[in-house]
Amino acid sequence: MRKNILFIVCACMFTINARPQFCNSGSGNCYKEDSCFLESQVHVHDYKYARVFNTYKGSGAPVDLYITIYSPCILPDQLPGQLDHVDNLLTCKKCIRPFIMLIHGGGFRTGCRSTTSDECLEFAKRGYVVAAIDYRLGWVPGDEKQPCKNFCFVEECSPILDDGCRVVYKDSLNFAMYRALQDAAAAMRFVVHYAVNLNIDTNFLYIGGYSAGAIISANLCYMNQQELNLAMPGANIVLGPRDLSGNSFTNSYKIAGLFNNWGCLYDTIYIKGAGDKIPMIAFHGIDDSTVPFAKGFPLDCNNGAYGYYYGSSAMYKRLTNIYPNLPVELYACYGGHGIFNNDPEKDKRSLYRIQKAICFFNRVRSGDKTQTFVQINKNENKIPFQELDLISPVNCSYVPNSHIYAVNTTTEPIATILTSALPDTTIPLGNVMPKRSNVITDAGKKIVWDKQNGKSTSLSIEEVADKLYLAAIRDDGHLAVTP
Repeated sequence: MRKNILFIVCACMFTINARPQFCNSGSGNCYKEDSCFLESQVHVHDYKYARVFNTYKGSGAPVDLYITIYSPCILPDQLPGQLDHVDNLLTCKKCIRPFIMLIHGGGFRTGCRSTTSDECLEFAKRGYVVAAIDYRLGWVPGDEKQPCKNFCFVEECSPILDDGCRVVYKDSLNFAMYRALQDAAAAMRFVVHYAVNLNIDTNFLYIGGYSAGAIISANLCYMNQQELNLAMPGANIVLGPRDLSGNSFTNSYKIAGLFNNWGCLYDTIYIKGAGDKIPMIAFHGIDDSTVPFAKGFPLDCNNGAYGYYYGSSAMYKRLTNIYPNLPVELYACYGGHGIFNNDPEKDKRSLYRIQKAICFFNRVRSGDKTQTFVQINKNENKIPFQELDLISPVNCSYVPNSHIYAVNTTTEPIATILTSALPDTTIPLGNVMPKRSNVITDAGKKIVWDKQNGKSTSLSIEEVADKLYLAAIRDDGHLAVTP
């Protein structure tokens, strides 16, 4: 039946501010798994983004914090306020790019922004503008005696690392985390303030990190000032509000996605409002004792000195239960702190992590809402890249919305396969929601078992030669899997 639609056109006088176009240039198609720029085409520049005072056991003297920008665009030597005007858009043909901030780890005691340079370069080679930042470190007596300059404490510094598993240090750790959050927020405000000069599209601001850097990123995404005040009592009284530290920029921002590498959240109960609906892709070792995979004690402190923290598995479960249409991905295997964490230029598995994140953000920008949990029941040392790529290939293309869970197994019953593929979740096979089906495919994605509202709990799959299966719960309405 044809519908008649009446359009009423109103002629008005108004001014349009021309917005730069989203870049899609380079030697190939950017923002996908393959590089579209050479490393030699990536420009790198340092800028001072903040001046801080409340350092750990500091004398009160101000300290400057720096940010390193990696970009396919030519970067200005100085930014406005230091020069009268810098029009950097011409160097990128008046186009803008997605941005990601990558924050180094080190237990809030050590580390350096330069330690993320390999990962920063890989993102920049694929078209992103990338930032690595300093942040204030230290919370255990002895940390303030680091011989390295500023906040770049690396192995050569011979840091004094006393035992940190003491209950008396709980407030010190909270203050260290709070200072780091203040610094990350100041860096994000700096980036947004100078977005035009840095060719950044503020609609696509991503954040991520490794260990402590992932903790900073996750808490910046999912905790507001009121929640920080509850979780870290007294920190705001001593250190001030999170968003009023380090610089005078007042720019607001919305984070578009989280790249979580073996990080955690202070508590998943803080994921609850519309503002917390932020897509996440995460990687985590199941045996991690430094940052728990699910709910556990952090920093190898079995005495529970700092209480429980909630790792990537708990975050995944909370996000998918609260936001059924939110794209979320979690990749896990047996292993300790930091899986597939080598030089991405030399280790395809480490590059796989970065390619997965880039493709995830690319698909999310296209509207994909897939929720995926991939668990490989092997130690990371026994998982070659070929197996990773076979179980869950890097895919930057938009895929139909569904809840897909992958597990590497042999001839286990369906109930075991589906349950082991989900963190802390069981699948009610005898009472599956309408329009939902359980599916088992082989590694080539050929369906070997598909039962609408299936009640069967076993399946002979001995005929599948490669013994790699994908267990999926597919639905037509993007329904969350309920515990």
